[in-house]
Amino acid sequence: RMPVPAIGIDLGTTFTAVSYVENGTAKIIQNNAGHEITPSVVHFDEDIEGSHNEHHFQSDHYKDLSESCDISDIKRIMGRRHDDVFLKQRKFPFEIVRGNNDRASIRVDAEIYSPEQISAIILKYMK
Repeated sequence: RMPVPAIGIDLGTTFTAVSYVENGTAKIIQNNAGHEITPSVVHFDEDIEGSHNEHHFQSDHYKDLSESCDISDIKRIMGRRHDDVFLKQRKFPFEIVRGNNDRASIRVDAEIYSPEQISAIILKYMK
């Protein structure tokens, strides 16, 4: 029976990377665009019917987009209460609201996303 390969995930504040070990050496898995690191940013836009579409960026092209729909720094929000002093002092380009169990969550128009949901979107694009 062959051993199951393990992967390592670095879900960073700014960038995310995934690697595995082959013959005792860590190998970084490239994303769909061929980059070894991926910005930890999710952008939301509206379609014609007003529904939200999420987009994850494989490079830093996101810097040209409207910041009001870009969710970044999610790692700084994860695990905090919505009324955390750190979150009140810091200026985010998106609205932080009360989520389940008084946890900090992010409002994108009428939708509420937990930090874990945003992280899951980022990880979904890591291949």
